[in-house]
Amino acid sequence: MKLSLADKAIETNCYLSIPTIVYRDPGFQKIVKEIPLEFILTETDSPYLDPIEKGKAVNNSWKIIYSLEKISEIKDIDKKEVEEMIFNNFVKVYNINNDE
Repeated sequence: MKLSLADKAIETNCYLSIPTIVYRDPGFQKIVKEIPLEFILTETDSPYLDPIEKGKAVNNSWKIIYSLEKISEIKDIDKKEVEEMIFNNFVKVYNINNDE
């Protein structure tokens, strides 16, 4: 069986950053469905790839909420749980001591 790029990334303990375009892009939605939440980070890709306004460079960092909503929907997990897991992933990736 041929492994997808996402599978190879997971095998090597890499995280995948999901842009806000996941809100309307079936390709990114498939990736989110395929990979464990423990390997997902989010990004805005500002000012491009706006989740709502196709073809417009109007994306902002606050629009990350659209990614969280879509990931929550795809994974059938409460949005708050998705937020917490992605935050924990961020803490791990950047080796942040969250107790300070």
